[in-house]
Amino acid sequence: MGLSVRRVASLGEGLIELRGRPFESIHQGCGGDSLNTAVYLARLGKDQFEVSYVSVVGGDALSEGMLECWTGEGIRTELVLRDPSRLPGLYWIQTDDQGERSFHYWRENSAWRHFLQHPDFNRVALALKGIELLYLTGVSLATLPAKDRERLLELLLGLSASGVTIVYDTNYRVSLWESVNAARASTQRLVLSAQLIFATFDDERQLWGDSEPATTIQRLHAAGAQTIILKLGADGCLYSDASRTSLIPACPVPHVIDTTAAGDAFNAGFLSGWLAHRSPESCCRAGNALAAAVIQQPGALIPPEATPSMAKLFEASLSEPAK
Repeated sequence: MGLSVRRVASLGEGLIELRGRPFESIHQGCGGDSLNTAVYLARLGKDQFEVSYVSVVGGDALSEGMLECWTGEGIRTELVLRDPSRLPGLYWIQTDDQGERSFHYWRENSAWRHFLQHPDFNRVALALKGIELLYLTGVSLATLPAKDRERLLELLLGLSASGVTIVYDTNYRVSLWESVNAARASTQRLVLSAQLIFATFDDERQLWGDSEPATTIQRLHAAGAQTIILKLGADGCLYSDASRTSLIPACPVPHVIDTTAAGDAFNAGFLSGWLAHRSPESCCRAGNALAAAVIQQPGALIPPEATPSMAKLFEASLSEPAK
C-alpha cells in the first residue's frame, strides 16, 4: 500500500474566505477544496514530502496575501501563475448551530477560470511531468470552461500514462456544472486516469442515483477505478480495492462547530499515510481523526497548532479496528 513519493502537487482554485455574520465582524482567510487538502498535507508531511500548489492568482494585494499564506504553510508556489488582469475568487461562509455551512461565491470571472489560457500554462504542464503524485477534485474540473476542461483531461491522461500517480476526489457540486451529463462524462474519464478515487456517497447518490454505498463501489470499479475511498459522513468510510471492501468507523465528535473542509482534511490524513506505506485501514482512521479535529474548529483551515501531527494521527489510528 502506498508509494515512494517525495513530490506531491494539488491542482485547483484557491479562494479568499470570508467568515461571519453580515454587517458584523468578518474573519478573512483562504480556502478551496484542493487548497485545503494541500495545506493539511503540507502540515503533516514536513520533512517527508514536498507539496506544491498548481493554480493561478491575480496581481493584486489579496493574491499576494494568499501566496504569502501558502508559502508560510510550507507549500511550494512555483506552479502558481500570476494573472494581473484578474482577481482571485471569493466565498462567504456561514454556519448554523449544528455546524452545517452555507456558502456564497464570487468566482465567475476569477483568474482560475482562465488558467489553461494563461501564456505560461505550457510551462506548468511540462513541469507536472516531474511530479510523482497529482491531486485534484471535481471542483477543479467543474470551474473551468468546457474546452479547457477537455484539454486538462487529455493532459491528465498523458501524465498518468507517463507514470504520474493521479488522485481524484469526485466532489460533485451541481451548481458548478453546466449539466449532469458533463459531470458524469468528466468523472468517467478521470476514473480511467486515476490510481486512487475519493468519493462521498451523498454526492454520488445525487449525481448517479446510487441506492446504497455498495452500488457506488461496484459502479466505480466497473468504470475502471483501482482503489476507492467512499466517505459516509458520520458513519465513517469504505475502503475498496480489487480484493476486498472494509468499513472504517468515524471518530466520535462531541460537538461539531463547522463541517467546512472535513472531506478535504480526511483526504490529506489518508494520503499522509498512503505516502508512508501505511495499511489502508490505518490511512482511513488517520483521515477520520484529522477530519474530526477540523470540524471542532471554525473555518476551512484550522490553526496549525490545532492540527494533529502525523504521529498523533497514526497513534489514534491504532485505537479502533476496521469492521
